[in-house]
Amino acid sequence: MLAGYFPEAHKSSEDIYQLRLLLRERAFIIQKRTSVKNQIHGIATTQGLHLIDGGNPLFKKGKADIMKSDNFVLKQLHYLIEDLDRRVMPFDEQLLLESKKHPLTQLLMTFPGVGIVTALTIIAEVDDFSRFSSGKKLASFAGLVPRQRSSGEMIRYGSITHAGSAPLRTALVETAMRIRVGNAPELYSFVSRLTPVCGAKKARVALARKLLVIMWKMVITNTPYQSKIVPSLCTTNLSDLDTEAGM
Repeated sequence: MLAGYFPEAHKSSEDIYQLRLLLRERAFIIQKRTSVKNQIHGIATTQGLHLIDGGNPLFKKGKADIMKSDNFVLKQLHYLIEDLDRRVMPFDEQLLLESKKHPLTQLLMTFPGVGIVTALTIIAEVDDFSRFSSGKKLASFAGLVPRQRSSGEMIRYGSITHAGSAPLRTALVETAMRIRVGNAPELYSFVSRLTPVCGAKKARVALARKLLVIMWKMVITNTPYQSKIVPSLCTTNLSDLDTEAGM
């Protein structure tokens, strides 16, 4: 652990615990559905169905062709996807109700690329933003800071610590992947400068860390996302980019 970066043990309320459970069970179903879709793609590719039907086996035409065929396995997998879709719906309905119980949902949704599920995931996993004295300490709690190794006067940065909440890290990295020049030009510029230095994956993680720092400031000051607050929080000195990327 990094001294001074982790708050004292925090016990979440029952509401937060139930919200966390709701989100994680929904994520489990989504992961299962994604796995089934990948199976369909794999089988269709192996059997050459992409070429025969001239379409994606998950799109409307591709699915219709499969359902009219005698391919038992692919048909059953499509039925499974339909079942999983039905199982996700009540979770989404409940999350919509939960969003109205947590005022921070609307505030976080002013951030580019953040919807109800992402906002509630951040709320559930962070819980009380005020227990962190800075956005950087929250990023450390989330496991989005690079490991440090000291040798004499030299400090080397390794991969991120992966401490803390995996769902929180996933939500932030996915949000980083949704950042575009059209919805957040300053943030897009940040990740664009970083990518040639350290590669796309590390750049996305660095951006995810930056997003969490900005979100912390938004919540603490009760201020909706404003692009004008971003430049002061985005590294512009190229010599600092290695640290941002965890290099």
